[in-house]
Amino acid sequence: MARETEDSGIVELLRGERKHLDDTELGERISQREKSYARFGWEYGSRHFKWDAMELFAERVREHELPEEREARSLAFRAREHVDECGACGHSLLPGEPVHFGAEVYVGFPPIRWRWVDPPLVGKPHYQRTVLCGSCSPEWLTPGRGDVVAQLCARCERPMVYRLTASSMRRTFCSEDCGRAYRDQLRNQSRKERGAVEREKVCEVCGEEFTAARKDAKTCSQGCKQKAYRRRRRKPG
Repeated sequence: MARETEDSGIVELLRGERKHLDDTELGERISQREKSYARFGWEYGSRHFKWDAMELFAERVREHELPEEREARSLAFRAREHVDECGACGHSLLPGEPVHFGAEVYVGFPPIRWRWVDPPLVGKPHYQRTVLCGSCSPEWLTPGRGDVVAQLCARCERPMVYRLTASSMRRTFCSEDCGRAYRDQLRNQSRKERGAVEREKVCEVCGEEFTAARKDAKTCSQGCKQKAYRRRRRKPG
């Protein structure tokens, strides 16, 4: 990687050779950023140069990333979002099969890993929290062991195994898919109940209670509808 990035400008930047940086790929990137910042009256100082160098180096590193590492990260993310497969072995989780939350799996050794606020991690192994099947779950994540509990999903009733903490006490569904489907079901049920209440009416002609087929119905039958029509026609004006 050092040999491949030698002509990109990273070495010149580290050596402080700013005058030789303009003819490199990194120099072009820095010049574009400086022009962009200048339009808004902002300064683009030397502390940003190192960030540009890190971004350029990260792009070069991603070209050498192993496909197995990318697949491991993708698998761990999919399993956590949909809870339909194990985030470690990829085993398809059957309906009603217990799922284990709270454990992390190794997903690669990225040379550079960006973070939102803290400085980037360089040369650190990457572990990602995901959902595991019973075979891949660690021994400490066993129901009844310490503070590990098992609870059923409020929608699909899948057993959820996790360590009881302040944040995990809010866990109600095994996945976002279950939570979304449950909320949609409640909304549809509430809408039907409101509609049923709105259709319970009193006929404006005979005074009888009836269940209307439409929300805007005002009479209980065709006969009452004709009587109401004749009344409106007889009104003066």
